[in-house]
Amino acid sequence: VEARTGQEQKLEWPKTCPVCGGPVEKYESASSYGYQCMDVGRCPAQSAQRLISFARRERMDIEGLGEEVAKQLVESELVKTVSDLYRLEKRQLLTLEGFANSKAQNLLDGIAASKDRGLARLLSALSIYSVGESMAELLTETFSSMDELFAASVDELAKVKGFGPKRAESVYQFLHR
Repeated sequence: VEARTGQEQKLEWPKTCPVCGGPVEKYESASSYGYQCMDVGRCPAQSAQRLISFARRERMDIEGLGEEVAKQLVESELVKTVSDLYRLEKRQLLTLEGFANSKAQNLLDGIAASKDRGLARLLSALSIYSVGESMAELLTETFSSMDELFAASVDELAKVKGFGPKRAESVYQFLHR
């Protein structure tokens, strides 16, 4: 406060997402706040970030899927959701700038290898709000498959050690939208 000169200007947060034009809403956590685009399913910036997070080494560990490739896949509209990764074909990848036969094959091999990473890593990689690596592990102690998770009620999810009504609702909503 003592360093202020009186020339400071109030920061105006955007009312719409600068990437997709979707609505933005304020979110607050215990230590900070910010604004985020609420057009979750259609915002290309969010889709690219979701892919980058999904592919991280400690999550699905997809070799060849870094920030630039994720952005390229989203911008080309080859990938709109994480599940689209698993439908990619080499001929599609070869249409992208910088993709030759070996780069395309390496990415496809990395995607194929990610199918064996286990349920906890998958749950963590899906970027479900308030479910990171440790919470994903707790979920898999109670639910051993995605089918069991899909069938679980909010009350059943809330009974998982470390979960409560808010986190359970978040998981349930994610799985059912």
